[in-house]
Amino acid sequence: MNYDSRNAGEGEIRHTLEWNQSRLYRGSMDWQEDGRACFTCPEEGLDYLLYSRAEDRSVRLEDFAYLCLKPEVCEEHSMCFQLSFYENPVEEGHELPAQEPQMRIIFGLLPQVETMVPFDFRILDSQVIFPERTPGRLKMSIFGKPVRLCDIGQIRLQTAPGFEAFHFAADECFFTDTFPDCSLQKKQLIDELGQWTQKDWEGKLSGREECTRRLRALLEEAETSGDHFPFPDWDEFGGWKGKTFQKTGWFHTERENGRFWLVDPQGNAFLSSGLDCINPGVETRVGPVRDFVGEQAAKGCKEIAEYRPGTIAMSHDKKDFFNFGTENLKRPSVRAGRKAG
Repeated sequence: MNYDSRNAGEGEIRHTLEWNQSRLYRGSMDWQEDGRACFTCPEEGLDYLLYSRAEDRSVRLEDFAYLCLKPEVCEEHSMCFQLSFYENPVEEGHELPAQEPQMRIIFGLLPQVETMVPFDFRILDSQVIFPERTPGRLKMSIFGKPVRLCDIGQIRLQTAPGFEAFHFAADECFFTDTFPDCSLQKKQLIDELGQWTQKDWEGKLSGREECTRRLRALLEEAETSGDHFPFPDWDEFGGWKGKTFQKTGWFHTERENGRFWLVDPQGNAFLSSGLDCINPGVETRVGPVRDFVGEQAAKGCKEIAEYRPGTIAMSHDKKDFFNFGTENLKRPSVRAGRKAG
């Protein structure tokens, strides 16, 4: 077997897959000045043949442990990709496989960040739904039934349909028996308030001072308005003043004529309809994107889980998360403003 060993580490077996326009079933491809392939994904989505057992006869998939891609989304928004595994080759006279893929691997990538994405072939046994995150990659989901490496006829790279054409650049694509280097270029994509730095929009905060002013204004409004709901017969908890029970200072239940009612701390009946478990802010897993979030979030997660080659199940510690919303509320300037009021 004549495996391409370019950039391979000592003892590594690697086979590089060359980008080839003839393997495009849907979409188009050009070459950039830096040597990377640039793909244009039509509205119905890209469809590119990465591997074909019929055409790549020199490649024996059982000799490898990973399929590795290194794409970069060229848009201002993230993109959804799909890797599809087919057992049967293309039927004669047909452009596309005659059936659905045995397995689909769907994953997302952040915009304008070149990211190494390794696919551990062990996930083909379909025992893991959400593989462990690798640096820079968004959540990955597995769909389909188990498939053996020796039975794979095609591997196709596809993108999700959209409302317009999307673009991404691609550098390396190779099979390897060794876990690749997934290190990222350090680039702050999230500011200290938890906002995306690469784009502006209406309502985006200019900095910490503006955030503090807005939070103080909201606090003032909540403390002075007294009316938290649009109806005069509702109390501050959303309870209906027209039907009262025992006032305990706690949410509780009471039974009347064989029917249970929900009762708020003021003793007023209420119906629970809609969202529950409301908390300020949203927790963000920092480990896989630590190089993007700045020092505040990185310091906030003192024990950040690292990707360990050989671990494919998603398992992480609670300390791997950071909540920009609650941290913004806890800033000393906000607390000082409340005390001064």
